[in-house]
Parts: sequence; C-alpha cells; structure tokens
Amino acid sequence: MRAFFDVTAGLWGALRAPRVLVLVWAAITAIAIPSALACGELAGRDAPRFSSPTKLPADGDLLASLDVGIGASLALAALLGVFFTGGFLAYCRGGSGPPVARVFREFLGACGRNFLTNLRVAAVFAVLALLLGWGVQSLDHALRDRWLHDREPGAVVFEIGPLIVRWIHLLSAWDLARGFAFLVLVFVMKAAMAWTVGAGNRSALVATGVAAWRCATQPIRVLLVVAAWTVVWVALASLIGEATVVLLEVRVNIGLAAVVGQAGVLAGIVAWLGFTIGAQRVVGSASPAVAPDGR
Repeated sequence: MRAFFDVTAGLWGALRAPRVLVLVWAAITAIAIPSALACGELAGRDAPRFSSPTKLPADGDLLASLDVGIGASLALAALLGVFFTGGFLAYCRGGSGPPVARVFREFLGACGRNFLTNLRVAAVFAVLALLLGWGVQSLDHALRDRWLHDREPGAVVFEIGPLIVRWIHLLSAWDLARGFAFLVLVFVMKAAMAWTVGAGNRSALVATGVAAWRCATQPIRVLLVVAAWTVVWVALASLIGEATVVLLEVRVNIGLAAVVGQAGVLAGIVAWLGFTIGAQRVVGSASPAVAPDGR
C-alpha cells in the first residue's frame, strides 16, 4: 500500500511543479536541437545511401562525428539531470507525507547548493554501476556459454497445466531482470541524493550507505515502486512511439508528430520527477525548513 502512495505522491508532486517541468523540458530540448539538426542534415544529404537497411554509408566519418555529438548531448543531459535533482528534492519535499511545493527561487538556489554533492553521489554510483555491469555480464556469459550452451532455446523447462515455460522464456526474464537491477541502482542513487538534501550531509559515501540500508530494509516497497514506474515508462514510450510512427508514415504529418514527440518528452520528465519523489519518500528524509517566502 505504501508503494502505491509513493507512486501517486510522486506523480502529484511532479505535476504540482509546472515551472520546473517547463525549465527541465526547455533545457533538454535545447541540448537535443544540435544533434537533431545534425541527424536531419545527414539524412537529407545521404538519403540514397541509407535506402537499404543492409548497407552502411561509405563515409564512416559522418557517422563517427554524429556519434560524438550525440554522446556529448547525453553527457550534458546527465549533468543537468544531477543539477536539477538537487533543486527538485528541495522544491518538492517528499518525506512520509504528501509533497510540499516550495517557491521557485528555492528550486534554483538548491540546484546550485546541492550540485557538487550530488555529482559526487553520481560518481560513486557510476562505479557501482560498472561493478554491477561487470558482475552481471560475467554471470550472463556463464549462463549462456557454459551452463545453457547445449540447450535448445525452444525446449520445455517445465509445464503446469496450460502454462509452458521454455528456456527462451527464462532467458528473456533474465534479460529483464538485468535491466531492472540497474533501475533499482538508480533508485538507490536518487534516495542517496534525497538524504543529502534532507540531512544536509555532504558525504557521498555516507549518503550511499544510508540510502542502501534504508532501501534494503524495505525491499518489497522499493521493488514495487521501481516496477510501477518501469511500467509507466514502457507504456509511455510504446504509446508515444506508435503515435509518432502513425503520424509520420501513415498521415505524413511532421508537425503533429513533433508535437506528440515533445509531449512524450514532457511525460518522461514527469515520470523522472515522480521517480525521484518516490526515492525521497522511501529514504524518509525531509528537506530543511524553508519559510513560505523562500528565505
């Protein structure tokens, strides 16, 4: 039940911060514009070379430069995500009750105050993500190349009435579990950032330990919250993606497709902020007191 309230409170808290939503959307859109223009220029200039899905362009430098631009945009977006997270955690306090909206200038000030601390937290979790990736990849290698290398993917593992489970089903479930593990790690990182904002502690290692402990003592709650937001993300991506394809390929309405795509970006930001509030509620720390006028 608490997980349900965490998700609803996160959604409500995000929707109650329209100026934050607009600011984050504008920043992400500004970052994406150069890469989008580069993609459009490349597609227009080299459209005949991309006519066959089995052939790559002859000039690899074009794709290489495009990859660099997209990578730089993603890196900048990640830094902005860390920057905005500190402000949002102070602007919409989660804790154990409903989120409390703050004045907008508190959001802008908290972004700057918490940026370096949250950047250190993100660095700690980047190392943990690398370790998790290494461990998961090693286990995946052992699973596929050692234990199941001689198994037929379509072979039945067990059968209970109408339910038939094959090896391919188990491998697909394993792939989903790998991705879910990284989402849980991101959730713990958000909880660590929330704890630093609430407690005023600047130690990334202490925040990581506190967040990991509090999430570990509430495993069902954490898993349900992460699962709920995962379903929201997948549903949004599928819905927006299908609508965009229909508008582009069936109705050939580029303008409306662009509007729908930007609506999808805004919905994704709402989900990201709601996910952040959920982590804040789980870690159970409140933001420092701020007067109604923002002082």
